[in-house]
Amino acid sequence: MKTRLILTISLAIGILVQPLAQNSDALMKLVLEQNRKLQVAREAVQVAVLEAGSGNTPPDPKVEFGYLFGNPTDIGNRIDFGITQQLDFPTVYVHRSKLKKILTSQAELDYILTRQEVLLEARQLWIEQIHLNQLLDLLGKRLHQAQTIESHMEYKLEAGEAGILELGQSRLMVASLEGEYEEVLALAEDLRIAL
Repeated sequence: MKTRLILTISLAIGILVQPLAQNSDALMKLVLEQNRKLQVAREAVQVAVLEAGSGNTPPDPKVEFGYLFGNPTDIGNRIDFGITQQLDFPTVYVHRSKLKKILTSQAELDYILTRQEVLLEARQLWIEQIHLNQLLDLLGKRLHQAQTIESHMEYKLEAGEAGILELGQSRLMVASLEGEYEEVLALAEDLRIAL
């Protein structure tokens, strides 16, 4: 009964993971859309581009206004109005523009690097999942064969053709394979969660 439950669970996991195993491009597209690390990297690129372009404008102009009262009537009142704008040397703006392009391309390259790392990790997990699924299938077959041998040894023991030692060896083999199967099943489940 226990082995049937294990086989049922492994088949369910295999069915759930099988569509992902069929098409790696669909999995990579899904990773690109839903990975948090990539979403953060995209936002960081946008912030870096805006931040790089913010320093290339001249400072705000200064406006001055003054009203001077004239004491003698022939002088009259005087109104002073002035606007000043601070400008840097023209080559400074050229160099700031080049710096903006460099910082923007650096942010984009950082995003591309992060994207490649995430895709590589996803592909490695996908390949490992396929390996574990194949290993589960192989262990399931071996477990079924070991159970068949165990039942055959029980039949031979009842008929007197085999001894208790052979039956013990077959039971030990079944227990060993069940343990190995459960271990690989747990690894496959952990990996499925990681995907």
